[in-house]
Amino acid sequence: MANVSNKDIEGVQLSCLANVSNCHLKGLQLTTLSNYNGSSLKGAQICVVSNVSVGDLTGLQLAAYSNVTKGNLTGTQVSSFSNVAIGNATGAQISGFMNIAHGELSVVQSAGFINLAKTIKGPQIAGYINIASTESKSAQVAGYFNYTPYSRGIQLAGFSNVATKENLGVQLSGFFNYAGLNSGTQLSFINYADSSSGIPIGFFSFVKKGYHVLELSGTETFPVNIAFKTGVKRFYNIFEMGFGEDDIQLGYGLGTIVSLSKRLDASFDVTASHIVGYRNAHWEDDRYMARFTPSLNFQAFERVGVAVGPSINLYVAETNTEGNSRNLSTYSFASGNEGDFSYQAWIGGRLALRFF
Repeated sequence: MANVSNKDIEGVQLSCLANVSNCHLKGLQLTTLSNYNGSSLKGAQICVVSNVSVGDLTGLQLAAYSNVTKGNLTGTQVSSFSNVAIGNATGAQISGFMNIAHGELSVVQSAGFINLAKTIKGPQIAGYINIASTESKSAQVAGYFNYTPYSRGIQLAGFSNVATKENLGVQLSGFFNYAGLNSGTQLSFINYADSSSGIPIGFFSFVKKGYHVLELSGTETFPVNIAFKTGVKRFYNIFEMGFGEDDIQLGYGLGTIVSLSKRLDASFDVTASHIVGYRNAHWEDDRYMARFTPSLNFQAFERVGVAVGPSINLYVAETNTEGNSRNLSTYSFASGNEGDFSYQAWIGGRLALRFF
């Protein structure tokens, strides 16, 4: 039925229901219900329901439900529901639902739902959430969300990554990344950082102390354009709207800036636009324009700059039932038809005012 020992054990406790050792154990506790060790353990605890070791554990805890080590863990905890190490965990915690290491994790945490640790030097892998309350020096891989104040490795999540103090590695998620200071790389649909010496890459990146520009410009095809550029100078997003004689263009693009002097720099923008007619504004119209624009930018005043440069343009439009389509530019160096589409390419220019 049960074994109880108030002295040190070197050997095996074997029972049908429970084993209790109130002193040091060097060996094996094996039962169906529960194993308890009141001091340090070197060896293994194996049962169906739960294992508890009050002191340090060097070895293995294997349970169908839960494992608890109140001291330091040097070894492995495996359970279907939860593993808890109150001290440092130099080993692996593998569970179907939750792992907790109140101290430092040095090898791996793998859980079906959530992992929690103070500082991790090994990877956290969870189906839903990983939390390193002080620092992550390795990888956090989660189906939904990763959190740590300082990330020095990689954060990979299906939805969101958060490093409240600093990201020194890579944040990669399906929707949103946040970093207090981004000193590494952010890659997601939306990226946010208070400040950044690294690179945010995504559909929309906003750095509070980064690059924000409102630009008013004119080109040969769209005399009035308004654009918002956001991110950092090394890599920014462009959201643009332009107005022509008969059309409007809604564009998105990417750009980078190279500093040439204190007041002069060069920017390189690539944008793609959907062209919609004023009088026949059907969103399903297949009319598109791609543009590459290198520009020289002169900082005339503290918050106002002037940019000028050429552009290389490519316009593609679906032909009508008669096989005709209206050109966007009055001149081109290349044009023609390919199947149901016509194309036109030309060299133009752009003059812009930038407000920082």
